[in-house]
Amino acid sequence: MEWLALIVGRQYFAKGRRRVGKLVLCVLDDDFRYLESLARYLGVSAHGNDFILKCFSKPEGLVEYLRMPRQADVLLAKPGHLIEIGMASGTIAVGLIGDAGDNALMAIDLPRVNKYQPLDQMFATISEFVHDRIGRGGAEDGGQMRVVSVYSATGGSGKSTVAANMAKIHAFRDWRVFYLNLELLQSPAFFRSSTETEKQSFSKWMYFVLSGERHSSARLAGLASKDPERRVAFFEPVSDMEEMEQITFADARKLIEAIKSSGEYDELIIDLDASISERVLGAISASDEVAWIFTDDIQSLTKTGKLFGQLNKKLGQKGDYTMPHHTFVMNKFTGAAVHNPADFGIRSHVKLPYIPAWKSVRHTGQLLEEPVFQEHLISVLGRRGLGGGGCDG
Repeated sequence: MEWLALIVGRQYFAKGRRRVGKLVLCVLDDDFRYLESLARYLGVSAHGNDFILKCFSKPEGLVEYLRMPRQADVLLAKPGHLIEIGMASGTIAVGLIGDAGDNALMAIDLPRVNKYQPLDQMFATISEFVHDRIGRGGAEDGGQMRVVSVYSATGGSGKSTVAANMAKIHAFRDWRVFYLNLELLQSPAFFRSSTETEKQSFSKWMYFVLSGERHSSARLAGLASKDPERRVAFFEPVSDMEEMEQITFADARKLIEAIKSSGEYDELIIDLDASISERVLGAISASDEVAWIFTDDIQSLTKTGKLFGQLNKKLGQKGDYTMPHHTFVMNKFTGAAVHNPADFGIRSHVKLPYIPAWKSVRHTGQLLEEPVFQEHLISVLGRRGLGGGGCDG
């Protein structure tokens, strides 16, 4: 009988606290068919709502992943491999909940699961252990608000539609979602409040935050609006382009941190400009993930390939910043690609469908009511880095 050892990352949780969203499960095994079976299972089972799967066939691949500023909540591997990983990267020493001893002793004490058992039983065992040790929940219980920026190198890609639908889907999963539009020229409002909203609410809140007002985070609830039907919090669109232009790299980071420190939200979705302004760079640097939207168009593909390198370069010039975990999303896919994204440096991507009914849109609410698009987006969210599984390394 072969056993796999289980580690829960202490760097992301404190015992007895809870977090929101899916757990990032890193699995190390040299049996690629076994890794594929895990990915297939999570793609169709209810446990896919609980885990983001990251698969590694070699220890050095996992070690390299753990050295990056990424989230790794649960590690699953043979005990010997975990000792090897710990010696290489120090992961075990900081990964266990409780007192840290030497690597060999920790390996003996690790919880174990039988590798060759029905997968529903295996994931149930993992879930039970994780729930017992750290639980699940929201930001006010000690978890971290998740920040997702939605970006595109060109206009007309459907970026804002993707961002708004993502907010709606996650809100209906009982996540407390805030949609923040940081575009220079903002799209018409996707969300509506049932009560009269305060004028220039974003401007007032931004003033409180950037002026160092002590209770700026607490003021957020009073100034933000909420769509009662779609359950998403938001600010009314900003009409003053000059005000948006003046937001610096540091300002954008402060605004995001203020929403995070309020403890009111589980996820912040940021709708960004198709630019590399200070405002955009600051938001991306403070994000956990980036959804990069492009279309099967020569202009979109060319600019996406070039701008990706430029963004990385500019983030590096700002200090110790790198591009967060990102997922390339081909939007408006008609069923047959004209170009190969790999030719433009896009090695992997997911697809969202072209919706003929959106040729003529009467109101923005129409863009949030298309079941075919939402079904595909739910699949993307469930299978990729934007809250889903995939095999790396």
